[in-house]
Amino acid sequence: MNIDKKYFYIFGWNFFFAVIINVWYYQDYSGKTLKYWVQEDNPKYYDHRYRLSVIETTRATGLFTTRERHYEILIAKQQVKIIFGHYKEYGFEGNRKEVQEALEKCSVRWEKDGVWFVDDTGHRLFFPKETFMGGR
Repeated sequence: MNIDKKYFYIFGWNFFFAVIINVWYYQDYSGKTLKYWVQEDNPKYYDHRYRLSVIETTRATGLFTTRERHYEILIAKQQVKIIFGHYKEYGFEGNRKEVQEALEKCSVRWEKDGVWFVDDTGHRLFFPKETFMGGR
């Protein structure tokens, strides 16, 4: 093997392993649904029934750091596999058990103009129906 091929192989394998490590370690989405609320029959939106879910995601902030938990509120069409939807990152404090307990105290109210998410502390977040209708 001449010297050019040797360096090509070394560079190629290093690049390959760097890509594999980045894809594995820095993947941004775990997607575990912690709780969800299905839209009631009334109000009825034009195209589908929707559901609001709280999803846990994990993120690594650096190569040698631990993964941090983040939470997102997702509003999407009620179907077997959720593919598209409207996401909003939302902060919950504590470990997974504390967050799960807090979610049991949360509520969701569907209205003709959109949906309200009310967390365990009383904070309210409104999603206008235009932000999630149509599979966004």
